[in-house]
Amino acid sequence: MFTVSRRKRILAFLVIASLLSIGSVTIFISMKSDATAEIGYWPPLTTVYETDGPSWNGTIIGEVHRLEYVSVTEWTDTVIESDPIESIADGTIYTVGSYSLLSGSKYEEYDSTSGETSVEEIAEDSIFVPNLFLMPFHVSEFKKTRGGDLFQAETVSKVCYQGDCEQNSGGISHYRGEVEWTYADESRWGIPLKVGDAFLVREVQIDRPKE
Repeated sequence: MFTVSRRKRILAFLVIASLLSIGSVTIFISMKSDATAEIGYWPPLTTVYETDGPSWNGTIIGEVHRLEYVSVTEWTDTVIESDPIESIADGTIYTVGSYSLLSGSKYEEYDSTSGETSVEEIAEDSIFVPNLFLMPFHVSEFKKTRGGDLFQAETVSKVCYQGDCEQNSGGISHYRGEVEWTYADESRWGIPLKVGDAFLVREVQIDRPKE
């Protein structure tokens, strides 16, 4: 039976030594973390995004996820589409239905390819995120730090504010090395829409009025 360690792939304890450092958003990974005021600053939202899944026989399995985000301590991230996996033992299988969720201090992870579920309690001073590209932060501070490095960009993402939607919504971008990072064109929240070829938001539904 095919099994995936989703923890190693998309989840980590995060230490935020400086979320917005000079020249880049800095994320440090450790086994402990300090929750700061910069973390968790998103409204409730639902986003559907494409990202890399597990590696199978040297091939990266593409996945589509739906993140239902309530707060930094309440969210569910579910695989809703995936590339097929050809297994000698099990035939064609998919990672659809796999999920991770955080509810307070309870973290749960389910692997649909094996049927295995794991549950654990996390430390109060730890922060989990469903994907390393989905780190909530204050976009205003980010704009101050990046300054003239930011530029307007087109996207293929659908961005909605309480049902008021814009397809191919405009974004703001900057380069980190050769990789372009694009966020929703917002003055309130840093919501990523695209990171190179590794992450792409199809749609985000934000439970707040448009500014």
